[in-house]
Order: sequence, then C-alpha cells, then structure tokens
Amino acid sequence: MALKRPRIAALSLSFLFLTSAEPGPEPQDATISSKVIDSAIVVTASSSRFAGAIISIKFRGVEYVDLADHGRQVQSALQVDNLGECFNPTEAGSRADGTAKTSSSVLKTLSVKENVMVSKTRAAFWLRPREDYKQPCSAYTKQSAAQHSTVLSDYVIERKTSFLGPTIPNGINIETRFQIPEDRNSASVEALTGYLTPKFTTFLAYDPATRNLKRLRADQTGRYLQEQLIIAQPNGAHAMGLLGRRQLEGAPRPSAYVYFYFKGKFPTAKWSCWFGEDRLKSGSTLAYACPLAVGTVDEVLGAIDAFAKGANTVANSVPLLRFYKPKKHLIARSFASGASRGYEFEGTGFHLLPQAAKGLQPLFQCYRRANDTYFASTQEKCEGARKIETLGYLATEMQPGLIPLYRFLHRNKTDILVTTDRNEGKGYAREAVLGFVKP
Repeated sequence: MALKRPRIAALSLSFLFLTSAEPGPEPQDATISSKVIDSAIVVTASSSRFAGAIISIKFRGVEYVDLADHGRQVQSALQVDNLGECFNPTEAGSRADGTAKTSSSVLKTLSVKENVMVSKTRAAFWLRPREDYKQPCSAYTKQSAAQHSTVLSDYVIERKTSFLGPTIPNGINIETRFQIPEDRNSASVEALTGYLTPKFTTFLAYDPATRNLKRLRADQTGRYLQEQLIIAQPNGAHAMGLLGRRQLEGAPRPSAYVYFYFKGKFPTAKWSCWFGEDRLKSGSTLAYACPLAVGTVDEVLGAIDAFAKGANTVANSVPLLRFYKPKKHLIARSFASGASRGYEFEGTGFHLLPQAAKGLQPLFQCYRRANDTYFASTQEKCEGARKIETLGYLATEMQPGLIPLYRFLHRNKTDILVTTDRNEGKGYAREAVLGFVKP
C-alpha cells in the first residue's frame, strides 16, 4: 500500500481546463458540536474547498486537523489493484489542487440534521490524468504513470458523522461508504485517515483487553498496528485516539491502523483506519465505521475502555504507568501526571487492584520536596514526605497470577525505581519487596 505523503503544489492553468463541474447550489461548511465537561467538541466539514472532508475538530481551544494541502484533513480515499497513488480517488481533491480555495472533487450534498452531519462526494484522482509518477506506482507493479484519463473518478464517498453520546462524551462516530463503479481485483481502503497539526508528535498503542499502554518509537512509524492508536502532544494534554474499526456490511476483511510522522517543511502526524478488500464488484458498496475520541491522553484511554465495553480481561485493575527523565523514575495512574512534569513515558509497568480488601494494602504516590523526588510507598505517612494520592492496592502475600514488586534506591538518593523486573535494579540498592501485583 502506498500511503499518501503530503505535498504542496501550485494550481496550474492546464488543470483548471481539465476540471469538470457538476451543477447545483453552493453548500456552506457544516458544523456539529457536543458539550464535554468544561468545553465543547466542534466538528466542521468543508463545502467547496475540500469537498466534504472534515477540516476541523476543535476542543478546548485546540485545533487537531492539519489543512496544509488537499491531501490532509480527516477524509477518505482508496487505491485499487496495487496501483498506489496512480489510481487513488481522494475525497478532498487532487495533489494539483495544492493550496487552492476549491477542490477538483465534487461535493454533491452536505447537510446537518439533529446534530448529525452527512456528506456525499464524487472523488477526484490524486494525480493528474496520465501523470508520470517518476517511479513504480507501488512495490507490486511496474506501472509508473497515473492509470486514469479524467480528473474526476466515478467513485462516490458518503459519510455520516455524529457523537457517541453520554457514555463516551468525547467520542465521535464516523461511518463511511464507498460506491464502487467498476469491477476491480483488490483495493487498499483508507476508510478514514486523519492528519494532525505538527505539535502531535507522541504515538501510543493501547490494548483495552490488557489495559497496557506503550510508546511507539519513531523508527516504527508507518507500520501496521492492531492495538488502538493514540497520537498526542508530548505533555498529554491533547490527544486523538481511534476507538475501533469494523466493516458495516459483508464478511470481515484484513484491517489495521497505519501511522506516520512526516518531517520537513510542512510536518504532520497521520493515522489511517485501513481495510484490505478483494474482488470489488461494480455497483457494490464498501461500508466502515472508524470512531475516534479527543481530549487528554487519559480521557482518550477512558473512551477506548468504554467503547470496548466488557472486553477487558483485567477491567478490575489499575494500570500503573512508568515515566523517566535523567536520573529519576516516576510511576503514576495517569499519563498527565508524568508527561506534564517533563517525564518521558516508558509504558505500563504493572497493575494494582482498585479497592481495598482482605490481604491487600494501599500503595501511595509520595513527593519529597527537598530533592524533588516522586516515589511509591506502602506507608500512609509517606516516610515523612507529602502524600499525593492512593495509586491502588497490592497483595501482601504471593498469590497465583501475581509477581513481586520491587523498590530500589539509586546511590544519588533521588531516583527511586519501582519495577517488577529484578534485573532492572542492577546498580541500585534494593530496599524492599513492596508487595505482589498483576503484570
């Protein structure tokens, strides 16, 4: 699959000559909104400029969506028969549209009723007719030029956008349908793809079945991902996460999340809710749901858990997250607790139980101001330091399914390491086994 890389291109006179127009009234941009906690999520779809693509998701004064050219936004596209961008109907328009105020795609309808937004777009091809791609269109073909002779394709993209409601107030439900005009052997479908503004540089993967959160390294960018994907600003205050992906009709097909961070003059973060399809038939419809959530990292994690419903195998546990900055470790219940203090997220360390019971004791997060150190303790008075919060409860004796939780003190006296990996404590002085926890 050749995923679209954002490019800026000028609108040429020859392209204007090739563009065809369909008659009809000029629609206005459409907006839906929903109150969430202390603010409102506002979602806007474009009329003439980006032909129905979502051009804005704004929450707490922060804009999530990148609009640098017609290949970004939150939109939909597909590629057929392993031809990559050489046969790539794209909702928001063509590469040649560049920064133009209009799109080569044609918006047929855009409306809002009862806070539900509906759009229908005839998608333009990403490349110009017969444009030389200057390299193989994909790793699976020798073709090196656009395989179409018109600006507009006959592929029609329909979208319904709404909110998930009170149980997931920060969730946005997005359903997309592709009308297929011709028989094709296969398709690589970006049921929904989103480009975020350059400040979103932190990529996370979350498994709601285990409630484990991990950091995705920069060199993993572009890989397929089965876990839920979250892209965030480094401090965790603003994030967008994918809640799930499913086909609305037909047998399940291969699917994944794909993600990129593009550097350079116009940096941007990208996610894609991707599906692979075989044997497309003329007149058929491909239909998908790719809901997402916005908010802090912790709010997005809560939305993913709520969306997964009863699927969690460790729902009655509290994941403890690990953070690090030079010569200091930190464990916390929330992503913001570490990220907002300048610590780098390392991953989920272990799980505690959420409520007191026989055979359990609380674990506290403590803070010693004298050396600016956060640490975990089973002592309620935090060994003379200030108690921040109760992190959860751990067993006082070994039980099936539990492992020891160690605490180590570095010789610098300011780094207290809490870990389930005994070997990680090499070079530290082991202080104690705090108790027993779920891995």
